[in-house]
Amino acid sequence: MHVIIFALIIDTADLDYLLDFDAEKLQHSSALYLLKLKEQRCVSQVAIDDIVEGSRVLFLQLIDRVKAGMRAKLAEAGLDYENFGLAGVFKNMVDPFDGIHTSYLQEKYLWLHELVVKLLDILLLDILVWNCP
Repeated sequence: MHVIIFALIIDTADLDYLLDFDAEKLQHSSALYLLKLKEQRCVSQVAIDDIVEGSRVLFLQLIDRVKAGMRAKLAEAGLDYENFGLAGVFKNMVDPFDGIHTSYLQEKYLWLHELVVKLLDILLLDILVWNCP
């Protein structure tokens, strides 16, 4: 008989943060990331589209590899993945660019959430600081 011990050394605050997942916060962070690429790094929309699509593919591949690895380790220990309760964990995984994967959806999101105004304030402050003697 095999016994598997999953040992993770995670600070309780970190664990609470990870368990208290908020898809809206992830979408907000992703939108801000795309906006910064576009406005501060002068990345074209075509490049943004490639970054979003490539990131989505990598994200899904990573999740599939983690899931396959967990299935394999559980099978080695004689445990059934489906009965172990882990299937629900992967159903809750959220694509970081879900809802903002096109140029139109990005613009709509940014205007609705006033990120543009916040970024303009940051850029203006940077310009003022840069131009100060």
